[in-house]
Amino acid sequence: MVNIPHISSLYANPWVAWVMFVLLVVALFNPQARLVGVTWHGVFSHSERAYSVRARDWSNEISLRVFRLGVMAMALFLLVIPTKTVQVIVFMKVLGIVAAIYTLQLLLLHGVGYVFVPAKRMAAAMEQYSNIRTLMCVGLYPILLLLTNIPSPIFIQVACAIVLILFIVVLLGKCIQLFYTTPMSILYILLYIIFLELLPLMVSISAIQYFV
Repeated sequence: MVNIPHISSLYANPWVAWVMFVLLVVALFNPQARLVGVTWHGVFSHSERAYSVRARDWSNEISLRVFRLGVMAMALFLLVIPTKTVQVIVFMKVLGIVAAIYTLQLLLLHGVGYVFVPAKRMAAAMEQYSNIRTLMCVGLYPILLLLTNIPSPIFIQVACAIVLILFIVVLLGKCIQLFYTTPMSILYILLYIIFLELLPLMVSISAIQYFV
């Protein structure tokens, strides 16, 4: 069962606000200007140009990954960790678990893509995947701000569930656009969603509950 920290506990730990502030700074001062607008266009545009692979900007890539990992770790930290253990060292453990599972997830994605998908199409797919995850984290960020300021467990859980569902729906639609060839390919896409998206999330929650 999800444990929502009480507002007084978060006020007693101002480092939570500092972490959220650092994540906001990382997002706002991203080297890629108009972060949300560019990402939104990249996900929802149907033009061929949207599927072209841009030159890799490592400073942009690193800042985006820091933002995504930080938001995902904070979301799981605030929703899974009991109130009495709201401590910065616990958050660092959660961040380590999330980073490890996310790295393994990316390695598996690249491995599957290397075997089954042409290199150019896989590069375009990974860029779309990055854009969709960034949008998901942008959507989660204001919810986490609410979670740190108002004690409304049901609202927060519903809001997070809605963001996760929208992420899965958009990811599914984008996978169908990129990889659909026969009706059987939909089955493979669904298996990917289950085993390389939902399963890592459940493993992350279980690992946090077990090791932290």
